[in-house]
Amino acid sequence: MQAQQTRISGLMASYESALTEYGLGYATRLRMLQRADVIVHRHEKRKAEYLNGDIISEYFREIDSRFYTGKIGKDHNMMLHREIERFIWFAETGNVKLPNPSKGCRQNLTPEYEQISTPSSPPRGSSMLSAEQHKTIF
Repeated sequence: MQAQQTRISGLMASYESALTEYGLGYATRLRMLQRADVIVHRHEKRKAEYLNGDIISEYFREIDSRFYTGKIGKDHNMMLHREIERFIWFAETGNVKLPNPSKGCRQNLTPEYEQISTPSSPPRGSSMLSAEQHKTIF
């Protein structure tokens, strides 16, 4: 489901129940719902029935403008961005949890790297001695 195809009506109620199921406390849910309501209100004000990337981008620019003029701090700016991104992510996927790029990529290793990572066998072309070779030399 893409952002342009997500209806605004009813989104807040489903977002609230998803945040509750995710296990967030009342105060945290309330704060996140207030931030998301700003996006919903902006869409309603422009009579947009579906999520609109232009309206969301405009809000992000306003947040950044407030940051660059010193009206809000870096942490507050980042929190606002994360909460709106979480709401948009929920609208697009139905998931509350944002993917975390800091955790790195999860992928299978190629056979060459798999050999390097297994301690039982040295990599191809390695000059390392096996345990038996080491015993016979020393």
